Amino acid sequence: MKLHKLLIFLAAFVGLILFTHRVVLPLVLDVVKSDLMLTDSEDLNDPYKTSTPMTDLAHMQCIQYIAEELGPEKQIEFSNKPIHAWSLGEYTYVINSQIEYIDDNEQPITEKYACRIQYSEDDGGPANYENWSVYGVSGISDL
Repeated sequence: MKLHKLLIFLAAFVGLILFTHRVVLPLVLDVVKSDLMLTDSEDLNDPYKTSTPMTDLAHMQCIQYIAEELGPEKQIEFSNKPIHAWSLGEYTYVINSQIEYIDDNEQPITEKYACRIQYSEDDGGPANYENWSVYGVSGISDL
């Protein structure tokens, strides 16, 4: 009886391996080769730091977000241009820049920050603040 169960188990195991190798694997490879997971966007990623009109708009939207988060009581001075800007594709950008402000002890503070932001196409275009989503800002201690 035990030999019979062992043979059935081995036959089922070999059948599973053959089914995976002959049916499932070719199907998965066909899906990978297809355009099923391909996203079609005019905004392609660029691994090198870039400066485009869209990265400039992303920088301006990051500035507005940071100013709102820190509040009107802070005297903040933003740089006119980002230090670095990268396009990650799909209208997602990483902006690296710096701010200067006066802390509670009247000491001037200069901090570099990174802002990850994405544009979603809606009415009003990229100049509209509501069309941008900030996913995070790092490097500013009071934020």
